[in-house]
Amino acid sequence: MKYQGLRFPDAFPAHLRPGMAAYFKEGVLPGSFLVAVLENNLYQAFACADEVSKAGLEDVVRWCYMNLPSVAWGNEDRVMQWVKNGGLDGKPSASSMRGI
Repeated sequence: MKYQGLRFPDAFPAHLRPGMAAYFKEGVLPGSFLVAVLENNLYQAFACADEVSKAGLEDVVRWCYMNLPSVAWGNEDRVMQWVKNGGLDGKPSASSMRGI
């Protein structure tokens, strides 16, 4: 299934797709669950996850591995740098800086 030009598997929770698409394309920080996944923080991901997100965790991680450049995820520094750089589009905006 496509969302804003990005292909997501059906098992990728639908409510997480807008946040992941905005992060990937524009460097906008998503919600706490996705941030924890992007930072490779399994404990925090489970702590923040609703039931649907928990069930889709493997699919979210697989999607990140297969689609995100390595500079965009894996630890907090990479995630914050991706946000600072404005994601794939490379145009930081005020909305991309929330929480920094």
